[in-house]
Amino acid sequence: MFQGLIPLLVIGAVLFAVSRRRSRQPSGGVLSTAQGPSPSAPTVTMPSVEEWMSAGLITPDQAAAISAFEANKMAVVTAHAERPSRRVPIVAEALGYLGGILGIVGLVMLVARYWQDMAGGMRLAVALVGLVLTTTAGALVPGTGEAALLRLRWFLWAVATAAAGVAGGVIVYDLMGRDAARQESQVALGVAIAVTVVSAGLWALRERPVQQATMLGGAAVAIGCAATQWWSNGPSGLLVAVFGVMVIVAGLSLAVPSEAVALPVGAIISVAGAGMATDEWMGAGSILLVVSASACVVTGALVAHRRGDHIDAVGLADRLRGAGPTGLVIVGAVAMLQAVPMATVHFADDAALATGSVLWCSGAVLLVLVDRLHLRYSLLIGAVGGLGLIVGPAVTAGDSTAFATMAGLATALGAVVLGTMPGRVLLLLVGSVGLLVYVPWSIAHFFPGEDRAPLLIAASGVVIVAVAVLVARSASRVRAELGSAAAR
Repeated sequence: MFQGLIPLLVIGAVLFAVSRRRSRQPSGGVLSTAQGPSPSAPTVTMPSVEEWMSAGLITPDQAAAISAFEANKMAVVTAHAERPSRRVPIVAEALGYLGGILGIVGLVMLVARYWQDMAGGMRLAVALVGLVLTTTAGALVPGTGEAALLRLRWFLWAVATAAAGVAGGVIVYDLMGRDAARQESQVALGVAIAVTVVSAGLWALRERPVQQATMLGGAAVAIGCAATQWWSNGPSGLLVAVFGVMVIVAGLSLAVPSEAVALPVGAIISVAGAGMATDEWMGAGSILLVVSASACVVTGALVAHRRGDHIDAVGLADRLRGAGPTGLVIVGAVAMLQAVPMATVHFADDAALATGSVLWCSGAVLLVLVDRLHLRYSLLIGAVGGLGLIVGPAVTAGDSTAFATMAGLATALGAVVLGTMPGRVLLLLVGSVGLLVYVPWSIAHFFPGEDRAPLLIAASGVVIVAVAVLVARSASRVRAELGSAAAR
């Protein structure tokens, strides 16, 4: 029963070993941001502003202005001096891609024509030849740190990884005994193991994002396929989700290179594992999926908020670090678009009041976080929170339409009142949308019959005009506050 834990334990040991190794070695690689002076960087001598100020030649304000000007000039000159020159023409990189793609297409067409007639050993030989050729070609690309050459090497080694996957699949499908009932999962396991092993070797703990991504993805698939050999989709999906969380933690602790790869890939793995669990545990799996997606959004926003804007002012590696939390937020937001409606539909049939209340509370918590912490991506998080605040009461209509309409009206009015305060214009917009939804719905529910039509039309018109006037009077606030939130 515990055989499915073996791949997870192996991956955990690898991550631990990488963390220990990186803690003992100085950071390096093509994206290193060592702070030592560049030998080619020109030196700019700052004027003796303090002496001028002491002599009464300039005022303290003028001294501060001169110092700031000279510091900015030195930063610009140093940045231009440290910028590497492009030694490889862009056409050379393009030719490398073109040649590689043409070679792949030709090989695929050739193999597709004769693949069925080949013996298992011949199929394996073709895959291994492709693996050796593309790996060698990538290794022969000069490792000078030139960006174009690095991209070309990553591309060639990605092709080598695909060839390794084919070889792994051939070994399982043609050369090893397999259970016909589990043929697909066993072949997928062979492909994933081959991809993971080759990618790990080509990655070699360096700043090679493509190889890091294929290694992590292959490891996740291998864990899932291995677990399904003994367990059902529920426990297997949970195991994959745990591995995704491990990858995220490793990325946040900088235990692996390229946090910008580790965080979004770990988020994808975690969400995919939770989705896999829903195949067997619809209720618990849906909750796990929503929690995983929302945790990615909140974690990414909190990490970006804690690091602040200084990331944009330093080296390339730190700028790429800033992309990691962004990837977490994006993956989590996309997952929530699928997870929240699915969970809502599932639970609303039997527990509409509880489901709607959870949605409303979740939306309120997100809006409070945005208001109190001024998070990065606050506009996105606030929009998700506002959606929960509006949809939550509507979901409770499965148990009581009267409660749904009254709760919705109270929520909308409260949001409008709070939205009139400075810095909370998003609540004003949320409340305005809520009024447009719940005022007509309330009239239709509490005043049934044919005679309600004039009242419904008149009340709706009044609400629309009131919302339009309110938004128009707050137009400058809307532009300023939403613009400021979008810039974070």
